[in-house]
Amino acid sequence: MTLGAADIVPLAGEFQVEGGSTYNTLLAAEEAAPNGGTITLLNNVAVSSTAYLYSGKIITLNMNGYTLSNSDSLQYLFMIYGGTRVTITGEGSFINNGGYGAVHVAGDSHLNILNGHFESEEDALYCNDSTVVIAAGTFTATDDSDGCIYGSDISLAPGSTSTPAYSTSNPMYPWGYTSEVTVSAAADNNNAFLSALTYSVDSGPAVSVPGFNSYVYEYDVVLSPSTGHTAQISINATPVIPGADISIDPVSPFGLVNGEGTVEITVTATGGDTIVPYTVNFRVGAANFETGGDYYETLEEAEDAVVDGGTITMLQNVAVPYTVRLYSGKN
Repeated sequence: MTLGAADIVPLAGEFQVEGGSTYNTLLAAEEAAPNGGTITLLNNVAVSSTAYLYSGKIITLNMNGYTLSNSDSLQYLFMIYGGTRVTITGEGSFINNGGYGAVHVAGDSHLNILNGHFESEEDALYCNDSTVVIAAGTFTATDDSDGCIYGSDISLAPGSTSTPAYSTSNPMYPWGYTSEVTVSAAADNNNAFLSALTYSVDSGPAVSVPGFNSYVYEYDVVLSPSTGHTAQISINATPVIPGADISIDPVSPFGLVNGEGTVEITVTATGGDTIVPYTVNFRVGAANFETGGDYYETLEEAEDAVVDGGTITMLQNVAVPYTVRLYSGKN
């Protein structure tokens, strides 16, 4: 499926991208959001055509207590595809009135559901060729002839529980043909998640791992092209529940080898039964763009660094996974 701006119907509400800028379409907000950024809903929104996230970025969608619904009959209310990694939070609702599905995840994408309500006639949640992890939420199919959650590779977050119980006996309907599913977040003694994950290079300032989210377990960090290929990387991991055990391998700090390195952080809940592994892959970025004597791998990074009226020089051919735009307002 290929979509352009004309295929995305303007939404009757506003979306705010971290930093404060607001947009009246989900497409515009997604374009403006940095990889690893957050889009926050500012009002209840009714759409006349399916809303999409499909940039291939890592995006957190903060529903902020509001509802995304439909003003016209839709097969699916909200779709995630194109390799996009989305986290839904903010205790909001996705309600497809009279339509087939509320949320559809496809095209090698990933969705983390931290909370919220999802409702449609049949599939409150449908996953196809993608993965979904549910930490908490309620799911309702108003036509109970079919299960309200459908698709393979849908799982509970470690420590979460559900009514009815999750089962792998029917991989396409992990909760069977039930019309109501309630998922509850892990109790404190089963909570093995991190609340923060930072790194530093050669004893420099601590930097948050880009796109960090408690329910995302693997990250790729691209270091500045000026970083030494044997630089020392220090890791600091903070558990959600104080007292949870944290193991870091290799022991921090550790040295990059030929500009690359991987660290595994394993968190064990205070109760000892729940274990969550996190992985961070580091590599020194390619020097694709230059401005002011410094080098950057992405055009977005170079645009952030360039002075108003300055020049960005492209140093080699570059292939990108999503549309690249210049929108800083600089000359």
